[in-house]
Amino acid sequence: MQAKAEALEQQILALQMQSAPLELKAVQAAQQAAAAQSQLATAQVTLAGANARIAETTALMRSAQATLQWDRQRLAALIVAKYKITTNGTAVNALLQSRTLMDALDKVVSYGRVTDDMNTLVLDVRRNADQLTELQSQQQEEERQIAAEVDAVQTLHTQALQEQARFQRQAGQLTGRASTLTQQLEKVMVQLAEAEGMPAAKLAASGAGAGAIAGALPPFAYGPRVDDFPWGQCTWYVASLRDVTWGGDAWEWLAAAAAQGKPEGVVPKVGAIVVFGPGNGYSDIGHVAYVESVVGPTSFIVDEANSYGLGVVDKRLIASLTDVEGFIY
Repeated sequence: MQAKAEALEQQILALQMQSAPLELKAVQAAQQAAAAQSQLATAQVTLAGANARIAETTALMRSAQATLQWDRQRLAALIVAKYKITTNGTAVNALLQSRTLMDALDKVVSYGRVTDDMNTLVLDVRRNADQLTELQSQQQEEERQIAAEVDAVQTLHTQALQEQARFQRQAGQLTGRASTLTQQLEKVMVQLAEAEGMPAAKLAASGAGAGAIAGALPPFAYGPRVDDFPWGQCTWYVASLRDVTWGGDAWEWLAAAAAQGKPEGVVPKVGAIVVFGPGNGYSDIGHVAYVESVVGPTSFIVDEANSYGLGVVDKRLIASLTDVEGFIY
């Protein structure tokens, strides 16, 4: 029976070691999905800003198109005027008919302005056409970059969610098997305690020392230690394995340890002291035990004393946190 219990413990530990990295990967995948979601939100804000800029670009394009159309009309009129002046002798006749030199110079300047205006408009038309082309190119490039960014972030987000689901599914399969083995272990531990509890109690009563059930750690397993608690009590046994610098009954240990700044919590950890409240199968002054190994988030195996009798040391599976007041780390 003892060998079966140890084999079950080893199988559970192996499953925990396999599932732990998967659970970590699932958490990391969830973090990546959250980061991708944040990036996606940022990209969407960027896209909204880009859309606003594109709208401005579109308005500028329409304005440029209107200006271009107007310049083309003016240029056409100037070309017609210059053609009339330079092809049918109008300019020469106008100069010959001038009454004064100033009148003739004014006409020359006027014709020169027509030519200058035409040249200026030609340049304006070209410049507006170039600006229009540049704006169109900017708009197309901006749309392409933003679309590529949004697609990339959406792909990353989808992949992260898929990985998270896959790791959670794999870890769930392992933890499910571990849960089944934990139930089996609990039954074996009960049978083992029933089978060995009475001989151990008789051993303790004979004064031969603390009895042991299912391979629990012996008192002072880690070396000599100051232990002022009454022999055989649960407090005495735990103080023989951990440096306990406070006093009081078992139910007072959480407050006493906290007063000395000891870290505490509600998560089982190897080497921690677990404190049980009074009643519910425990003494009226509570109970403490040493966490020997952790089976799952709410189940663990303890080494303890005085559960089966004064001075009797045993190993026991705690399947839930129902009666647990807390842990001293």
